[in-house]
Amino acid sequence: MSENRIAAGVLPICLKTGRICLVQRAKNQSHPESWASFGGSVENGEKIKEAAHREFREETLYFGSYKLSSSFIYKNKDGDLTFYTYLGIFDEEFEVDIEGANEGMDYGWFELCELPENIIPGAKKMFESRKKYLQNIIEFYSKKH
Repeated sequence: MSENRIAAGVLPICLKTGRICLVQRAKNQSHPESWASFGGSVENGEKIKEAAHREFREETLYFGSYKLSSSFIYKNKDGDLTFYTYLGIFDEEFEVDIEGANEGMDYGWFELCELPENIIPGAKKMFESRKKYLQNIIEFYSKKH
């Protein structure tokens, strides 16, 4: 019987532009060259939300401030993997140090209505089921800016 794996990540949203940031997975990872939120495995003794924060920092090398949602916005179960996605709220779009982090091939900031075609299956399900929620978050915060 296979072991259940837990992973977590961050879906960044910029309040100023209303766009979300995705990473294009490297060729040596599962679902190579597809687009996804930033994230990875929960390590021993680590809380899921802590893992999301750590994985985001490791994969972006972004060390500025941001707000992380108090609870996950989406839980995807795929075989033996359960992935929890948290929302990262950013005032400005930031640059991802793709070469330094050595985790992905590329990254981009996208409008919800113009997401790349090749999205990892779990993220695709998240966008399909939570699109209205994400639109409402963007609209709510953009009115405050």
